[in-house]
Amino acid sequence: MCAGADSIEDIDLLRSGGCGELFAGVYAPSTVGTLLREFTFGHAKQLESVLAQHLCVLAARADLLPGAATRCFLDIDSLLRPVYGHQKQGASYGHTKIAGKTGLRKGLSPLAVTLSTDLAAPVIAGMRLRAGKTGSGKGAASMVTTAINTARAAGATGEILVRGDSAYGTHKVVRAAVRAGAKFSLVMTRNPAVTRAIDAIADDAWTPVKYPGAVRDPDTGAWISDAEVAEIAYTAFASTKNKTTARAWIVCAAIAHNLLRATGILAGGAHGRARAATLAPQAHQYPARLARPQRRPVLHLPRHWPWNESWLLLWHNTIGYSPLRPKTP
Repeated sequence: MCAGADSIEDIDLLRSGGCGELFAGVYAPSTVGTLLREFTFGHAKQLESVLAQHLCVLAARADLLPGAATRCFLDIDSLLRPVYGHQKQGASYGHTKIAGKTGLRKGLSPLAVTLSTDLAAPVIAGMRLRAGKTGSGKGAASMVTTAINTARAAGATGEILVRGDSAYGTHKVVRAAVRAGAKFSLVMTRNPAVTRAIDAIADDAWTPVKYPGAVRDPDTGAWISDAEVAEIAYTAFASTKNKTTARAWIVCAAIAHNLLRATGILAGGAHGRARAATLAPQAHQYPARLARPQRRPVLHLPRHWPWNESWLLLWHNTIGYSPLRPKTP
């Protein structure tokens, strides 16, 4: 996946060329597919634990979350990734919007939780596959609790802010965040009680905020924007009484994403915030030549490759060097 694979068949890439010198015991795609089809829900949960522990190990090796000692953002949202083929395991029809119109589309519908800071790009703290017709908020509370614990273990000692849209503005998610000692910023579903609370806000209590398209008044210095905010006391949830294969593949994709984030940080420079599509040709798909003088494997790098310095920094920060070398500006 780190090299750009999007299906099990792409494992054959690791069995061709000089990859046999670097990787031992690479199974055939059919063998890996047979293994993943044997996964149960319990196996997928165990793999989620591997994802959390892997993230903590990466955070200890690379500075994945700079600024987490002050504040860390925990974002939760559901996705819909379209797939094609009648026999695609784990795929189902879910609601999506295309050109402003709502419709059903076949795909994988994972629920993802990411961690980020003001200085760091997001890393995945949890990912779980559900059916496409499942409500977006189903299982969100337990994922929020697990993600907060993972964030703490990864070094987020400061404030943690849980963010989500109206699908997660429920008493279960709020209770999970409060119990774990985190703050929350969630969109509430519009209902008569919320409407009455909004109508009770005085006209002069609204404050414009900086938003795309906003401009600053040259005379007063205030923002002129269509977006405004106001505060009002409101008690939410007052009447609430509180008493498989594709799953594994989704979690493996999350692990690969976090590994790429750590790779970019160890490579230094602009790679620290680069996307996977950028890192693949610059850090992984390297046009090197493998030779074996005196039966010792030697990797010959291209002389004028523009990312030689970043690749060498990644090599030195990964293979037997500690502490890390300084990052290039």
